[in-house]
Amino acid sequence: MGDLIAAEWLKLRKRPMTWWLLGILAFVVSAVFLGSYAFSFFRTRGGGDPASAEAARSLIVLPRGPATALSAVSFLFDSLLMIAIAVVLGNEYQFGTLRTHLATGVGRVPYLVAKIVAVLLAGLAGLVAMLLFGTILSLIATAVTRHDFAFRGAFGAALWQTVGVLLLGTLARFAIALFVTTLARSVAAGAAVSLGFNLVEGTLVGILMGVGGGYARLANGLISPNLRALSPGLNRATSSGAHLLPPAAAAAVLVACVFVGVAASLAVFIRRDVTGAA
Repeated sequence: MGDLIAAEWLKLRKRPMTWWLLGILAFVVSAVFLGSYAFSFFRTRGGGDPASAEAARSLIVLPRGPATALSAVSFLFDSLLMIAIAVVLGNEYQFGTLRTHLATGVGRVPYLVAKIVAVLLAGLAGLVAMLLFGTILSLIATAVTRHDFAFRGAFGAALWQTVGVLLLGTLARFAIALFVTTLARSVAAGAAVSLGFNLVEGTLVGILMGVGGGYARLANGLISPNLRALSPGLNRATSSGAHLLPPAAAAAVLVACVFVGVAASLAVFIRRDVTGAA
């Protein structure tokens, strides 16, 4: 298994896609930091509202800078990882290399598990890299704006709770992309259907919450509301937070989504094999 994971990891490092996806995350983080700095700079120089300028500046300096980088990454991280597994697995079907690999005697379950682990490790490495990148940008912004270097709170419990929620939500959506790609045996279907699910889910949650009552509670079977139920600082006293599941139940729903998605993918991968493969 270790050799299979190492081989998949090497292939990911050699793929231009991997570096393009990492570059997209770095670009988004950079854009957020530069945009916030430019806003605060021109507000200060132009005689605008000093409070809004300070609010924008506080987002990119220590101790809030790393959290801002994480927030910027969270909008795209799960989608990019869904695209990654669709490409990595779907290409094996489309180029016919899956048959060659299986013909060498590689077990089907170890083969798919190695791909899953390699893509997830690459995603985790990318997330760590973006946190480090955001920290570096925070140090630069703190120095440029002559702000106090306040590290306390930069890597507190709230940040790691946000990381945990992000990873759990990413795993749930990753499992959906894995299943769709395995079922459709296509890069386009795996990426389009899973990304489309994200859009449809958001719309469906909005409709159910808008109707209210028992319908709002139906949304708890989806991913987004359970991620919100785990968010740091959630106010459950509001109407939008009252219907959410308790944190333990919300986490259980997301973990169940991961296990069901991966188990279904393995079942499909074993049974719907490539004709002529081992």
